[in-house]
Amino acid sequence: MQPELLAPVGAPERLDTALTYGADAVYLGGSELNLRAQSSGFDGSDLDLALETAHSRNRRVYYCLNILPRPEQMPLVHEELHRLGDKPIDAFIAADPGVIHEARKIVPHIPIHLSTQANTTNPQSAAFWQAQGIRRVNLARELDFKAIRAIRRAIPDLELEIFIHGAMCMAISGRCHLSAYLTQRSANQGLCTHPCRFQYRTVSLEEAKRPGEPTWDLVVDRLFGGSG
Repeated sequence: MQPELLAPVGAPERLDTALTYGADAVYLGGSELNLRAQSSGFDGSDLDLALETAHSRNRRVYYCLNILPRPEQMPLVHEELHRLGDKPIDAFIAADPGVIHEARKIVPHIPIHLSTQANTTNPQSAAFWQAQGIRRVNLARELDFKAIRAIRRAIPDLELEIFIHGAMCMAISGRCHLSAYLTQRSANQGLCTHPCRFQYRTVSLEEAKRPGEPTWDLVVDRLFGGSG
C-alpha cells in the first residue's frame, strides 16, 4: 500500500501551499466543532472551493468534527452533518463515539477516520473501532514503532495513520484537562494553550539540584527518557 502524506490546512490561503508541496490529502474543518479552533476554517463557499481545487488535482479532503462535544453542542453537530451530506468530502475525522454514531446515521456514504484524540493504543481497541465502521484509525501519538507494527500485524485490512511531525502532547491524547484547569480553555474543544510547554520553577528537591533554573519537566521527550 502506498503511504499517504496528509497535511493540515487551517485557512483557505494555506490550501495551495499544502498541495504544491506534495500533500496527497489535507484535513480541514469549519469555524466550529474541530480542534483547530484558532484557525479561520472553511465554511460555505470556502469549503466548496477547497473541495473543487483539491479534487481537480486528484487530492483528497478530510473534514474534521473531532471535538468532544458537550450536550448543548450536539444539535450543531446534527446541523453540520446534514449540511455537509451532499458535499464530496472524502472522509470525516471524528473522535467522539456520539459524533461517530450520528455520522453513520446521517451520512452513511461518507467514510469516517478516527482521530488521534480517541487514544487508540492497542490492537483490540483498533479492532473495536473497525467493528463500528471506522475505515482508518489515527493512532495515539505516544506509540513507538513496535506498538504500531503489532497493530498492523493484528489488523492488516485497517488503514492506520500516524503523526510524523507536529505538536507532541505529554498527556494521553483526548484526555488532558490541564489547559482547562489552568487557563479555562479546553483542549478537547480545540482551545489548548499548551501549558505543558510553559516554563515552570520547581521547588524542594529539584530546586536544590538546579537553583534558579527553569525546567520543562512536562515536555514529552523528558517524560519518555530524553534530556528535554
